[in-house]
Amino acid sequence: MRVSQDSITATEVPKETIPFPTEGDALQAMKDEGAFDELRRALLECLDKTPSYTSLKNDLGSDIDHFLSNQKWKNSTEHHEQLRKNLRIHIKKSQIMRFSMPNLIRDVLRKYTKEIIAPRVDEKVNSLVEKHNQSRIYSQSQYQVYKL
Repeated sequence: MRVSQDSITATEVPKETIPFPTEGDALQAMKDEGAFDELRRALLECLDKTPSYTSLKNDLGSDIDHFLSNQKWKNSTEHHEQLRKNLRIHIKKSQIMRFSMPNLIRDVLRKYTKEIIAPRVDEKVNSLVEKHNQSRIYSQSQYQVYKL
């Protein structure tokens, strides 16, 4: 945009020169800073404090004990590997992992989104917007006002 007054002309930096940060930029910046690992650890701590999680772990432990008590034990590496594989399949198919665990995770996420996740995301988005605004100001200051 050109503005003219007597013998002075100023030029504004085109808006497309400095793109506005996107959601992807915010996510990538959080990944780069390790924020997802921090959020995961914080949410796991919250999960550990949930009484229903303790109950779920106990139920899963009982289910594993029951599964293993019905197995024939052999002293061979191949048998142990097959047993581990079968146990993983059994756990994945269990009611605990198919229904109880997803519900528990959903409950924890609902409860702690405002307290833990949203502030961190807001902080990163605000930081990116501020950085964008500062770079626009700097770029605009690079354009000089000329006397004709």
